Amino acid sequence: MKYFNWSSDKNEILKHTRGISFEEIVYLVQSGKILGIEENPRRSNQKMYILEIENFAVIVPFVEKDNEIFLKTAFPSRKYTKRYGLKKGE
Repeated sequence: MKYFNWSSDKNEILKHTRGISFEEIVYLVQSGKILGIEENPRRSNQKMYILEIENFAVIVPFVEKDNEIFLKTAFPSRKYTKRYGLKKGE
């Protein structure tokens, strides 16, 4: 089984600027709350989790190695919110 890893500094930044933590993201992933997993179009070595948080799509780029999934960041996406038919506030 692969374990999740991330930068603790980046986690603190996400908590303060975006109101989400990597711990919450891991919980959602392990609970099967994933809308999709796609290749990152901007980084060939990365994939992206697409998660639903408060009826809004959140993108979580990650690098997958043999026994590790390293979470890079998390950000809301209007593009993916629309693609998955989500509506913020509903």
